[in-house]
Amino acid sequence: MKRRNLNKAQLLCEQESYDIFAKKIPVDISKRFFKVVIEFDEKSVFDLYQEGDIFYTKDIIEELDRLDQEKPIENTSHVFLLFYELTGGWGSRGTPFLWGAMAREFSNIKMPISKEKFRVDYLEVYKKLTGCDLTSEKREYFFVKNFSHGGISTGVINVDFFRGQLEKIMKLL
Repeated sequence: MKRRNLNKAQLLCEQESYDIFAKKIPVDISKRFFKVVIEFDEKSVFDLYQEGDIFYTKDIIEELDRLDQEKPIENTSHVFLLFYELTGGWGSRGTPFLWGAMAREFSNIKMPISKEKFRVDYLEVYKKLTGCDLTSEKREYFFVKNFSHGGISTGVINVDFFRGQLEKIMKLL
């Protein structure tokens, strides 16, 4: 699987690819770009380059190709790949940013993984990134500053989304 063929959202679910974007795109452009990326559209980075949306994309593609040679992604071999199978119905603007951050926490964990190990890790990562316990949180929504990037409901996390996605991933394992 080549990174240049993945959509932007898929790339940002892997830590190494995310780091390339974060390094290459200046802060003022990255906010706009990550909002586009987080919509989980189906455009690949190569398509983005062809459209000329972002002037750094040629450099990004070259770095992704280099990363493919150094550290290839094997089909369905990493847990983070499960995260971009499940999207949509975010319920708030902070939710997709947290979803991407959680996926990146699983970048170096290879399949297979037991359901129980994944469940424990998922809940720990959620708590680490939000400060809240997913199993006991009573609020439907809450605010996390780290996932606030401008807009009315930015930084707001939809608790039910993360509970539902945990159950969906558990069925895939």
